Amino acid sequence: MIALHRLIRVELLKLRNTLALFVALVLPGVIAALFALMAADRGKPFTVTGTEAWLALFQTNVAGWTGLGLILFVALEASLVVGIEHEHGGWKRLLALPVGIGRLLIAKSVIVLGLVVVSLVSLWCWTTLFGNALVLFVPKLGLQHGVPGLPAWQMMLTISIASSVIVVLHVAIATWFRSIAVSLGVAIGAMLGLVLAAGSKWMAWYPWFYPLRASQPNAADALFQSELWLPLLVVPPILYLVILLWRRRDVP
Repeated sequence: MIALHRLIRVELLKLRNTLALFVALVLPGVIAALFALMAADRGKPFTVTGTEAWLALFQTNVAGWTGLGLILFVALEASLVVGIEHEHGGWKRLLALPVGIGRLLIAKSVIVLGLVVVSLVSLWCWTTLFGNALVLFVPKLGLQHGVPGLPAWQMMLTISIASSVIVVLHVAIATWFRSIAVSLGVAIGAMLGLVLAAGSKWMAWYPWFYPLRASQPNAADALFQSELWLPLLVVPPILYLVILLWRRRDVP
């Protein structure tokens, strides 16, 4: 069997032929630019200063990203990472090699989760860029030159952990269905469910809620809360079920 780390290296090479990395680097900038324009238009000064102001700015951007873009982003990235296998009998050629379907799904999930991390780092960079632009062009906001500090990186870590369940789910969907519309349709339905069930006590069991929960202001302490470690307990059973279903189907 081909080792897992070799499969991950192969998947990284495949990213050169997709828009996956470009989307991860650019799309978060749209959210950061939107909130920077809103801050400049409203012109209300920050109620805090220094590192706290930068953390507040980053938290606003990351809440917008997890609430508006992350779910669709994961669905799109899963489809882009898996889509190459759906073309020209790619699954048959790939599974003819000594590659276990379990390791293959894990490798693809690792890549998509890595792209989530890239998107969050990209959002941090865009926040720094547009935040310092606000310092220059909208001084009445009271923001000083700087960058989001350590709590922002802790927040990104918790969001990455919280995103693991939806990453595995959308990789499984993209692997099973050829059409990207299915994966995006599930993501849109999940976003609607997130809006309709907001505030419900059952939201703690709703996987698409975890990244948004991790973007809250107390995310630095949330690293030790069970609802953010719950995804790590749920991912292995989901992968095992998907592998069982795959072994019982005809290779597409």
